[in-house]
Amino acid sequence: MLRAYLNWGGKITTGEIGNWQYNELIDFVNFRMETAHACLYLIEHDKIADALGLCRALLENYLLFMLMCRGHKYFRLQDKKGLTDGQLKNFIAERQAKLTEDKANDTNTYMAVKKYSRRPKTVMYVFEGLAAESDPDMVVPLHYFLYQEFRPEVMRLKHGDYFEHFDFDPDTQKILKGHQQEAADTYRLYLSYDSLLTCLEINDLADAAAITRIEAHYTFLGQFLHPTSTAARELHESSNYHEGKPAIGMSSPYKKSARLLGASPSYSAVMILSTSNPWDVYSSEYAKLEPGVASTSSIVSRSKCCPWCPRKCRASSTPFVRSERSLISWERLSN
Repeated sequence: MLRAYLNWGGKITTGEIGNWQYNELIDFVNFRMETAHACLYLIEHDKIADALGLCRALLENYLLFMLMCRGHKYFRLQDKKGLTDGQLKNFIAERQAKLTEDKANDTNTYMAVKKYSRRPKTVMYVFEGLAAESDPDMVVPLHYFLYQEFRPEVMRLKHGDYFEHFDFDPDTQKILKGHQQEAADTYRLYLSYDSLLTCLEINDLADAAAITRIEAHYTFLGQFLHPTSTAARELHESSNYHEGKPAIGMSSPYKKSARLLGASPSYSAVMILSTSNPWDVYSSEYAKLEPGVASTSSIVSRSKCCPWCPRKCRASSTPFVRSERSLISWERLSN
């Protein structure tokens, strides 16, 4: 897959007018390919658990990348905590009726209105955008800008504790606090894992069944990224063996099935949305992948599924960016 991606670079042609957005999207993928290459390096050196931990990072970046390319819808929230459940239901029904009327008159400013499922007593309005001023027909996903602008240090670190050693005046402190709150809201509503799933749903990039599979893979891979007691151990033969002395990892070798799982080409891109029942893959023997029963080719064949529509796959013709401005085709990435 890495080789195919690099070879694709020689086929790119640029017109008289270029769009810098495409360069930045390619840069995004380039760094993710570096991570995939690091996974292969770890596997070659028999560090399977660490490779799977990096795959969790690949998965989360992959979800974000879909939204950066094709997340043409975004949402805003309205707090209605002062309403009872019945009043909230009536409020949403009134807004939906008004939206239907506005659509008939072509005067609507948003596309949909409904209850926000991840926060109580909250209404979600769905908009389309953002359109470029120079080319109104070109819609740029909001997540493209959010990714460019988000700074985690602004969200988590107090400016006075790390960056300056004198007190700011009250007005400056208020401004810095506002920046911190804005960054926290951006992450919570648009860039956190849960918010990525919400955005994928409203953009029709993942249905309920796909979300269920993503949750399974995200949880499984998280075992190798966060402290857990058994996940890395169970990848090994004789997993109940304890060294009783200082060592690097376990002396017991990794199972062949664990190596195959870690080496599946671009794990997050070929397995996440194409496996009908991911927990079958992650059984105690990791899908019972034994020599002569399953091989790498059987896993790669699943990668022919396009990531946004596992049940209606048309991988040979569906572009990664579903528009005339298509950037990367899934078929090329999955070869």
